[in-house]
Amino acid sequence: MSETHPLDLDAVSQDNPSMTRRPAAEKHRLNRASRTEGTGSLGERAYQQIRTEILFYQLPPGGRGSETSLTQRFNLRQAAVRSALQRLMQEGLVDKADERNLRVAPLTLKDVQ
Repeated sequence: MSETHPLDLDAVSQDNPSMTRRPAAEKHRLNRASRTEGTGSLGERAYQQIRTEILFYQLPPGGRGSETSLTQRFNLRQAAVRSALQRLMQEGLVDKADERNLRVAPLTLKDVQ
């Protein structure tokens, strides 16, 4: 049995293909947002990407990872990911699992709204 990283999108989508499906309207909104992201900061871009992945269960609740894994996954700078994670921690979407790792918090309906 091969071991996969809990925040590995490819592994998640292979295990449960339905998790990668997004409603057409949401895909359109995200595509429109990604075209305007060039005008925002890298920290904002990192925040939006990670938050979207959490809300659409691409980063599943309870999944563990690190700044480094997210930096590589989204091809962003570490400072941008660190800034995004600070915001996500304040919002309660991510918390510290231990000194080096973080954990995606369980989602509630209030979080998604």
